[in-house]
Amino acid sequence: MKLVSDIYTKTDSFKNDEKGSIIPLTAFMLTALMLSAGAAMDYSRFSNVRTNIQTVADSAVLVAVHAVKNGESEADAKVIGQNYFLANLPTGTSLYSSFTPNIIFGTDPRKISATIGVDGNLPTTFMAVAGISTMSLSVSSGGVVTVPQDEITLVLDVSYSMRNTRINRLKVAAKQFIDAIEPFQDASGYRVVNVVPYANRVNFGSAYKRWADARLTRSIPYKGCFEFERGFASQKDNVSMPAPGRLAPYKQTMQNTRDLGPVPHCPPSGSSVLLFSSDDTKIKKKIDGLELGFGTGTDTALSWGWRTLSEKWRPSFNGAKVFPKNKTPQNRKIMVLLTDGRIFRKDFISNSRKPMRNRDAENDFVSLCNDIDADGDVILYTIGFDLDPNSEHPEQLQFLSALSGCAANGGSYYNPTTTNIGDTFRSIAEDINSIRLSS
Repeated sequence: MKLVSDIYTKTDSFKNDEKGSIIPLTAFMLTALMLSAGAAMDYSRFSNVRTNIQTVADSAVLVAVHAVKNGESEADAKVIGQNYFLANLPTGTSLYSSFTPNIIFGTDPRKISATIGVDGNLPTTFMAVAGISTMSLSVSSGGVVTVPQDEITLVLDVSYSMRNTRINRLKVAAKQFIDAIEPFQDASGYRVVNVVPYANRVNFGSAYKRWADARLTRSIPYKGCFEFERGFASQKDNVSMPAPGRLAPYKQTMQNTRDLGPVPHCPPSGSSVLLFSSDDTKIKKKIDGLELGFGTGTDTALSWGWRTLSEKWRPSFNGAKVFPKNKTPQNRKIMVLLTDGRIFRKDFISNSRKPMRNRDAENDFVSLCNDIDADGDVILYTIGFDLDPNSEHPEQLQFLSALSGCAANGGSYYNPTTTNIGDTFRSIAEDINSIRLSS
């Protein structure tokens, strides 16, 4: 600190002058101490002002980037960011009057980025006595949002227990989610959505009949759902797809219900999959048309959801010449899994309950969650829809624990009721869309 150095230099000179007296020496030393204390106060104020300016600058650059993302020109966004900065500086003092921000946007077409620089002079109080009337201050920050390169899969429980209020609230919330997530912006960005409804199984519709073993479809009519062959039941995305025409069709059975009549275990055509779509109208129409099935094959559904995001399965999907894309640092694979209850499956061979089969399925589910987490490519959000976290049933609590622990790679677990399911989907959309300060 130059001020303190000058003070001590003069003090040493005065001390060595034998013509001096103790009174002037004492007065000078007191003055030096007062100036040192005053300088410390000036530097403390400098630090506080710098912190305040840095905080406002961090927010202002994000406001500017967000404005461009929402359609403003860079020139207008710059003004918006600057006005935000000036409006949010502390009021009631002239300390900040000399500070003006300069916002510059980047040129990389793959992302919207900007930097902000703020320069100015802070007037001093005590240091002015020593001839230092101002202290220069500079801060900088940056904001960036990448052009969306997202593949998003919604794995949605449409089992019988989702009837009435639950399915209706889910449809509203899921459509709002589609409106909230970012669409692609130019040729270098994309956002595609897969909708994978499920009951006891997942219905792939007529487009994937070629996967079914024709020898078996003679006695088991193809309804859109599949069983798994030996060696294929591990459900992992990296299990090789059997040769075309080798999957066993699922033997459709109906469950009689008191309020809805017969309900199929392989969900109806309204709940067949929609894959690799960037057409929001088409996606929301699919969500609106979801129909109920019976049974809850969450383990099977999660495995199919993973496959819709795995480049290893690209050759197996009709018309999927581009998707699923190879995983790169620039693109994201995102899955949202929603269910309202424990796994409950009907056996392929008989129509009787198989408690051991359900326990095996839950073990498969946990193993699959661990595989997704270890693989690291898929951001997985899980939703326990209207599930009681204080249930008196140990099996229910055990499944809740498995479901919450299944969230992976930056995803989160949610436990909404029918009244706040919309908040959950909005929160996930905000997380996906989030803009972070650049490093």
